[in-house]
Amino acid sequence: MKIKSFVSGFLCACFLITGLYAFADSGFVRQVTAIVGGVDIVLDGVKLFPRDADGRPVPPLIIDGTTYVPIRYLTVVMNKKMTRDGNTLYFGNEQKINAIFLSELTPALKSENWNQYGMMGGWVKTVYDDKHARTSYSKAGTMRIAGKEYLSVSTILNDGLSTTWGIYTLGGRYARITGYFGIDDASTGTKCTGELEIIGDGVTLKKITHYKGIVPEYFDVDIKGVDLLTIKVSGASITEIVNGQILPTQQTVCDVLDIKLHY
Repeated sequence: MKIKSFVSGFLCACFLITGLYAFADSGFVRQVTAIVGGVDIVLDGVKLFPRDADGRPVPPLIIDGTTYVPIRYLTVVMNKKMTRDGNTLYFGNEQKINAIFLSELTPALKSENWNQYGMMGGWVKTVYDDKHARTSYSKAGTMRIAGKEYLSVSTILNDGLSTTWGIYTLGGRYARITGYFGIDDASTGTKCTGELEIIGDGVTLKKITHYKGIVPEYFDVDIKGVDLLTIKVSGASITEIVNGQILPTQQTVCDVLDIKLHY
């Protein structure tokens, strides 16, 4: 489980440990070198001291740059119920699998500007002069729409300079696709509009036009029986050549967030 964390002080210890990692119905054992402790975890201003079910301290582990903390402890402090059934962990009151994030699937075909974005990152703006600025993706950036910052593990981003599209082979396995679409505050210009189009087997199922400064729009689209799902995202941008360099005078950057496929 990945979390954002700040490392304070010196890292206190380094051990060789053996861990069991379970995925679906199988698991594997590997030896890893882990940094134990040295990480402070703060949730909404409250410093946390992770413990196991018996109240014993369990320091965070850092393995290959990823920080791990006891998941049961986090579910308790976040007031979420956790239940284990075999190799499946359920959080909350629902104890069945109703959906997956779109990010768990790989597009069969995709545009050159299609990227699999991780949990962190967003847009950063580089200003060249009073008229020209370019917005681009960065892991150090943020996604902010209508003044509010958003995080998402299933995201499609478009920088407005060309259309982003991906085609998924679903084979009729899913009933609905849901998510949110908005225009990021990092967009430049006065008339920033973007478009999201969801296509099933060549037929447009949903088309949304959105504007900068408006909260993200929720979409819930019926995709029962759809074999090939196409998602297209584009933003209205204007560019011009300055000293041999193509620079935007207007750039609409689009965020599609929290995309799920429901059974």
